[in-house]
Amino acid sequence: MKVLHVFKDYFPPTHGGIEHLIHDVTHRMRGFEFAVLTSARSTKAVEEDDDGVHVVRAAEYGRIGSAPIAAFAPHMRRLAPDLIHFHIPNPAGELAYLLGKINVPAVASYHAEVARARA
Repeated sequence: MKVLHVFKDYFPPTHGGIEHLIHDVTHRMRGFEFAVLTSARSTKAVEEDDDGVHVVRAAEYGRIGSAPIAAFAPHMRRLAPDLIHFHIPNPAGELAYLLGKINVPAVASYHAEVARARA
């Protein structure tokens, strides 16, 4: 089964908790073929192999807050996964799936925003 993980960033180079979670799942779970779709942080798409995990960094045209404006839909179609796992919030990925009419089953994991501690 081919599973595509979609999030706004990926480790490396980003060192957040969700990025590490996706990295760990895709490198340690057996029995699945994994790919990761993330933003490139540049207007040029990049494809990489991260120790057996196909990583696609979609062209990014800016950010609103921390949310990328990226071209995710064409990659979702081309990668032809059996399942898409969205790590949300990531509005660009979610909108690409809905507006792009991607006909692939999907699941989502909501990762709460970090609440800043009061001083």
